[in-house]
Amino acid sequence: MSEMLAVANWEKYQHYKDRNPPWIKLHFSLLTSRDWVMMSDASRVLAIACMLIASRNDGKVPNDPEYIKRVAYLSSLPKLKPLIDSGFLIRDSAYLADDSTMQAEFRPESETETETEKRQRQRKSARAREESLLVLEYLNKTVGRNFKNASNIEKCIRREKASIEDCKAVIDYKWREWGGGDMAGRVDNVTLWRPEHFAVYLDHAQAGSPMGGKENAAEERMKRLRD
Repeated sequence: MSEMLAVANWEKYQHYKDRNPPWIKLHFSLLTSRDWVMMSDASRVLAIACMLIASRNDGKVPNDPEYIKRVAYLSSLPKLKPLIDSGFLIRDSAYLADDSTMQAEFRPESETETETEKRQRQRKSARAREESLLVLEYLNKTVGRNFKNASNIEKCIRREKASIEDCKAVIDYKWREWGGGDMAGRVDNVTLWRPEHFAVYLDHAQAGSPMGGKENAAEERMKRLRD
């Protein structure tokens, strides 16, 4: 049986719930690590191949160049010694996590934070889409039309941090103003939601409410913008 070589700090920087993952984490900071900069192009390709093979073997690769050549579809027999000398690969019997090795420069916490932020953005986007459809339904009911596209409304909700009530207030305000004349057609799914229009229309709509309602609406709007 071939000797096994462990990828340095594999368990710390490549953590999975299950074995045989369909992907591995490849941190951008790899490009700036000293070992990567000093490696030859062949060793860099080999390092990536070893990480992929290690993902199927609990963070280890066999010290068997012929096997690695076949499984990684390499054109020539790989040289593992540069990776061992650099500390990227460690003989299994001597494997100890060492923060001075190549992968020690990685920061998985940052990736976790990025994934969390991505999920938050996705939730906000989904909520904006749902709210835009409700606003579009209210718009159609108010003006007696059948607009289908809510993309401008969604963009406005996300840009202005507008609530459904804000949007309804703008629709009601402009329909009262334009509904009986030539401008009625402008109460649509485009005009009201433009960046240069919506905030102005909302201010006017709120100004038409009792003073207390205006102050409360303005205060709530500022709170959403801060959030």
